[in-house]
Amino acid sequence: MASTSVRALEKNPVIPTSISPKPAAKYGITHSGWGWTVAFRRSGVEISRHFSAKLYQGEEAALAFAKAWRDEMLRAHPPVARQVRAQTLRSTNTTGTPDLSTRKGADGQVVAWRATTEITPGQQVSRFFSVKRYGAKAKEMAIAERHKQLQQMVGLGRPHPAEAELREAPPRVLPAHTSGPLIRREIPLRTNTSGIPGVRHVPGPHPEHQGWWAAITTTADGKRLTKHFNIRICGEEGAKALAIAERQKQLELAAHLVPRKVMKREGRLET
Repeated sequence: MASTSVRALEKNPVIPTSISPKPAAKYGITHSGWGWTVAFRRSGVEISRHFSAKLYQGEEAALAFAKAWRDEMLRAHPPVARQVRAQTLRSTNTTGTPDLSTRKGADGQVVAWRATTEITPGQQVSRFFSVKRYGAKAKEMAIAERHKQLQQMVGLGRPHPAEAELREAPPRVLPAHTSGPLIRREIPLRTNTSGIPGVRHVPGPHPEHQGWWAAITTTADGKRLTKHFNIRICGEEGAKALAIAERQKQLELAAHLVPRKVMKREGRLET
C-alpha cells in the first residue's frame, strides 16, 4: 500500500547576529549615493528605481517618494502564488516533476516514487508509491498525488514579512511640503554662479569687458535658445534680472514646442 506522512518541518536554528533586520518601512529601500534606491525581485526580474535627493530637493522628500513608489509596485506586482512557485522545477530534480523523488534499492533500481509538498509553511505532506506493488504505475500515481497536494496550497509567497502589510495599506499621502521631482534642466550645474539653472555669467573678450548674463535653454528636439544681456549697458544686477526673466520665458516656450519628428508624423497621419 501507499504510505502517507504529514510532519511539521523543523525551523532553522537561529544564528546569533549583530545585524538587525531592516525595518518594514525601509523594506526594498537602500541609501545609495545622494538619494534612495528601491529594488526588489519578482520571478527573477528586478524592479528598481533611484530617487535622487537632488531632483527631489532633499533626502527626506526623496525617501517619501521612494516609499510611495515602492508600495505602488508591491501592489502592482504581488509575489507569485505558493501553488505556482511550488511547480518550478529545480535544477537538482531528475524526475521531470517538481517535488517528485525516488527511493532506490541497493542495486540502484527505483523501488518507490515519492510525492512531497509543503502545503503550509512548516507542514509537509509526503506519500510513497511502491514499485513492487504498483509496478510502472507507481510514478503516474505519485504524479497524480502531487497534483492533489498542490490543490491544498493557498496564498502567496512571502518574500518578506512586511510585504502583505505594505500591499494592503492605503496609498501613502506625501507630506504637504514635498513637490514633484525637478527636471534635469532645472538643476544648477556645479559651475553655475547664479544659483539659477540656465542662467550664467559669460566673461567678456578682455579683462576690461564686464561680459554678459545669459539665459540658455535646450528644447526637447535639441534646439538651443540663447539670449545675452550686456552688463555694461544694463548693469550687473539689471543684466542678471533680465537673464532670469528670459530664462523663464524660454522654459515656457520649450514646454509648448513639439519635437520636429512628432510634428512630421502627425502631419502624415492627417493626410
